[in-house]
Amino acid sequence: MEVSKNIFKAYDIRGIYEKELTISSVKLIAKSLSEIYKKGNDKIVIGRDGRLSSETLSNALIEGFLESGKDIIDIGQVPTPLLYYAVNYFRLNSGIIITGSHNPKDYNGLKLVINDKPVAGTEMLDLIDSISKDDYIDAEIERIDFLNQYVSEITGSLEIDKNLKVVIDCGNGAAGAVAPLLFKKIGVKLSELFSEVDGNFPNHHPDPSKPENLKDLINKVLEENAD
Repeated sequence: MEVSKNIFKAYDIRGIYEKELTISSVKLIAKSLSEIYKKGNDKIVIGRDGRLSSETLSNALIEGFLESGKDIIDIGQVPTPLLYYAVNYFRLNSGIIITGSHNPKDYNGLKLVINDKPVAGTEMLDLIDSISKDDYIDAEIERIDFLNQYVSEITGSLEIDKNLKVVIDCGNGAAGAVAPLLFKKIGVKLSELFSEVDGNFPNHHPDPSKPENLKDLINKVLEENAD
C-alpha cells in the first residue's frame, strides 16, 4: 500500500479524502504512530469532526491501533479542543482527532498529541515503509459520550453576572454538537446560526479567518443588537 507523501505537513496530516488521504493510509499511519508510542502503556483518545468522511477515517484509525495492540477510548464527534480536554481528563498522554479544520469539504486530516507532545506529520514519514501490515495484537476499545461531562465541568466553573445576548455561528461544524448546549447552560440569551452538524457546509465555508464567512454572524449581531 502506497501512502501519499503530500499529506505529511509540518504540524499535522491532511489531504483530499480518497485521493490523498485514504482508508489504507490512515491504518498505516496508526501503525507508524504505534511505533512512536511503543514505550507508552496509556490508552489513546480518538475523536472526529462532522465531515462526511470523518467517521470512516476514524474507524480505520481505530482499527489500525487495535491491530497494533493499542487500547482506545473513542469519544466520537467532538470539536478539536474537546479532544485535548479529554486526554487531560482521563490523565492520559495521547490523543488524535480526525478533522479537516478550515479546509474545503473534500479534505480531511489528523491532529495529534502523542506522549504529551504535538507530532509533526513529517516525523512519521520514515516509519511508514517499515511497518508490518500483517501483525495483529489484541487490544480493547471503550466508547464514551463525553459531551455532557465537558459541558457540566465548564458550566460548573462559570458565573455570568449580567444578562448577555449572544449570537453563535457554528458553521455546520462539530462545534454545533456542544456550543449551543454550553451557552444555554451558562445562562446567556442565545441566537443560533447553522448549529446542525453537516459536512457539506451548506451555508458558508468553514474558515472563520475569512471575512466573507462572517457575514451572516455580523448581520445577526446587528439585527438583534447582541452583546
